[in-house]
Amino acid sequence: MIFAVAAVLGASCSKDSGADNGYGGSVSLEGLTQVSVSPDRERILLKNPLSGWVTYSGIGDGLADNYWELYDNFACSEAPDGSGKVNVWDYSNVLYIKADWAAMNPEDGVYIWEEQYQDYSDYARRLKYLMDGAKERGLKIAFTINTNSEDDHTNSTPDFVREEDPSSCYSTVTGSVTVYSGYPDHPVFQKYYEKFVKAFAARFNDPDEVEFISGLGLGKWGECHTFRYSTETTVGTGDESPRYDVYDWATSLYADNFTRVPVVTNYHKMVGKTAGSGSADAMSQTLLELAISKGFAMRHDAFGMKGYYGTWEKNFISNYRYKVPVLGEGGWVAGSHGDGYMGDGYSNIRELRQGEYDEMQNACVNMMDFRYNSNVSQSETYLWFNEAYDLVMEFLQEGVYRLYPNQLYLPETVQAGSSVTVRSRWSNLGNAYFPADLKQWEGRYKMAYALLDRSSGEPVRVFVDDAAALQTVVKNQMQTFDTEIGLSDVPAGSYTWGIAIVNTQKDNVPAVEMAVREESMTASGWLKLLDVTVQ
Repeated sequence: MIFAVAAVLGASCSKDSGADNGYGGSVSLEGLTQVSVSPDRERILLKNPLSGWVTYSGIGDGLADNYWELYDNFACSEAPDGSGKVNVWDYSNVLYIKADWAAMNPEDGVYIWEEQYQDYSDYARRLKYLMDGAKERGLKIAFTINTNSEDDHTNSTPDFVREEDPSSCYSTVTGSVTVYSGYPDHPVFQKYYEKFVKAFAARFNDPDEVEFISGLGLGKWGECHTFRYSTETTVGTGDESPRYDVYDWATSLYADNFTRVPVVTNYHKMVGKTAGSGSADAMSQTLLELAISKGFAMRHDAFGMKGYYGTWEKNFISNYRYKVPVLGEGGWVAGSHGDGYMGDGYSNIRELRQGEYDEMQNACVNMMDFRYNSNVSQSETYLWFNEAYDLVMEFLQEGVYRLYPNQLYLPETVQAGSSVTVRSRWSNLGNAYFPADLKQWEGRYKMAYALLDRSSGEPVRVFVDDAAALQTVVKNQMQTFDTEIGLSDVPAGSYTWGIAIVNTQKDNVPAVEMAVREESMTASGWLKLLDVTVQ
C-alpha cells in the first residue's frame, strides 16, 4: 500500500492506506490509496429521478388561478425560518397533472397541448399555465389520464366516441348529471384511445421533461377496478370475460408508446374486476405480473386505508421489493371523507399521516403524494406541512434512495497507456432503491469515474462502468464494484479523480445527485476524490 500523505480533497473525503477493511474480492489493491467519504444526511432535496414527493395539480375547474403563488409561498406552521411559509418546490421536484381524456382530446384530432389549441378551452389554458410554471421552476411533470366518468360531473370519455357508436359507452348518474364512460373492450373506444395515447406519447415521451406516466386510465377513478365491459347483457351482472385481453391491450399500448419515460399502474386485488372490493383471485396477480414483465412500475392509491390496502397488497408488493419501484398515494382525503378515517382506528389527522407513512415505508416507496384541494387548507399538502412536517423531512432524508460511495481505492500515480483497476463501495442511506435497470431508462444512468482538470474541476476523460449494478445498492446492503480503466488516450499530467452517476444518453453528465456534501462537489456534479499524476 502507498501511504497517503497529501491534503484531504473536499470536506467529506479523507484517505488512508492499510487493510482491505472488508472489501473482499480477488483484485489486488497493492499500490492503491483508500479514500473514505462521509455522507450528507441533512440536505433536504436531492433532485433525482423517481424519487421524493410528487405535488398534485389538475386542469379541472378546481385549479386555483394563483396555484403557483400559493405553492411558492405555502403555509407551514413549522417552517424552518419561522416565517410560517415554505416553498413547496424546496421539497418536491415533480408536478403531477391529472386530467380527463375528454379534456385533453375534446374533438377527434384536437390535442390541447398543441400550440394552435392552447386557447381552445379553460382546460387548455390551465395545462399551459401548469406546464409553463413547471418549466420556470425546473420541475419535471407527470400525468395521469382518466377515461371513466363515474363520480364526475363531466364526461371523461370524449363525446365523439359515443357519437360514432352509442353502444361504445354506458351511462351513470353523478348527483343529477348523467355522464358517459367508454367500454374498454369496445372496438370504437379502443380505436380512439389508441389514437390518443400515440399522440400523447409523441409529445410527452421525453425524459427531460416528464418524470412518469401513471395509470392506464381505465376503471373507476382510473385505478383499474370497478370495470364495466360491453359483454354484460344486463347492467351489473359483472361479466368479466374480456378482463385479460383488455389489460393486455392497455398495458401494451402504454409500454409500446412510452419507451423513454417510466409507466406506472395500480396494484391491488381487484385489477380488472367489475367490483371495487371483495376477494382476490389468481387473475389479479397474473395481470400485475404481465404489466411488470412489460416494464411497468407499481403504485397504490389507498395507503392508510385498511380495507383497501390489506394483506394481499402487502404480500404482493413484498415479492417485488427492490425489483420494481413503487409510488404511493394516501387513501383518505380530509376535504371529502370528513372523519371517516377514524373507522380505520386513527384518532386524528396526525395519526392518519403516520399510518400512511408507515405503510408506504413498508412498501419501500420511491415517491409519496402532496395531494391538491381547491380549498388549500383542506388539502393533503397542507396537512402534511402543518400536521406532519417531521415526516415530510424524514421521507426526504431516510425514505428516498440516497446513494454515495463510502470507500474507494484509487492510484495516485499511473502510467500513460496502461490500465488500472479501481474499487468503490456504495451505500444507500434510504429505504427506497435506485431502479437503474428500469426498462424505459435503457441503461441511462451509470456509475462513472473521471479525470478532472485540477483548476476547473471539469472532466478531461470520463470512464463509464457499464457493469456496476447500482440497483443492487439498498439499505443495509453495501455493494462493491471493481472497474478497469484504460488510459491509452490520456495525456500525461496532473489530475483529480472524480466519481458520479451520469446520464449516458446526455454526454455522460452527472445526473443523479449523491448523498455527499455539496462543498466536495465540482460545479458540474463530480465528487472530488484524490489527486493523481499520469506519467
